[in-house]
Amino acid sequence: MEESDDGQYDYLFDDDDDDDYDKDVGSDSGPQPQADHLLMQLTDLLASTPHPPPPRTTPPTTIPGFHLYRTHLPPTLLASYTTWLTARYFSSPTSNQAMHFGPLLDPTTPLGYLARLCRPLRHNPLAFDQAIVNMYAAGEGIGDHVDLRRFMDGICGVSFGAPAVMRLARVMGGGGGGWQERYAEEVEGEDAVYVEVRPGDVYVLEGEARWKWTHGFPRQIEGRDNVVGRRISVTLRTLVPDE
Repeated sequence: MEESDDGQYDYLFDDDDDDDYDKDVGSDSGPQPQADHLLMQLTDLLASTPHPPPPRTTPPTTIPGFHLYRTHLPPTLLASYTTWLTARYFSSPTSNQAMHFGPLLDPTTPLGYLARLCRPLRHNPLAFDQAIVNMYAAGEGIGDHVDLRRFMDGICGVSFGAPAVMRLARVMGGGGGGWQERYAEEVEGEDAVYVEVRPGDVYVLEGEARWKWTHGFPRQIEGRDNVVGRRISVTLRTLVPDE
């Protein structure tokens, strides 16, 4: 992550072509004993939790392809997930991100359960094969950005910890070669849409929302901190197949 001048992390139109991925990137060390114990508890809880219900209908937004599903993660799992994610990935004060890559996210694992929970929410029929886990301390945020073009349409984010307001803004201009072209980095501030994302919520970006709108979590909104406590997000994506 690159920190911008205003203290917000900025991925805007990142086009890094390094494809040398590890299975688990970003953790300073392997799972600690506490994380292993919490993993066992969470795995048992997942096994006894009923399968996710059908997606709840949410009010339409002004952005085509943006959907927000309130409390889509069963409330009984929220605290356990938050505790395990913190112990597994963020036990070191220098750690704030981890990534997983693989052909499939095993549905019997915690991240795989989230993938199974989110898959019916998008139109892309392919399975998720990449997960990124981010931790934001109080007062931190991430700048407006469009996810890398190496990821397919249909991105899902699951929120844990503190609530925060997501900012979405329309991208100006754009070439005529399709939505996967690089667009101009300027955004139209007057078209910005603000949506509160709460613990257990899942948001989906597909179609126009995926390619023609930026999204981010501002560090501050109207002079106040947006994130007032630790927030953890798990973002699920599908890599574009190699040609």
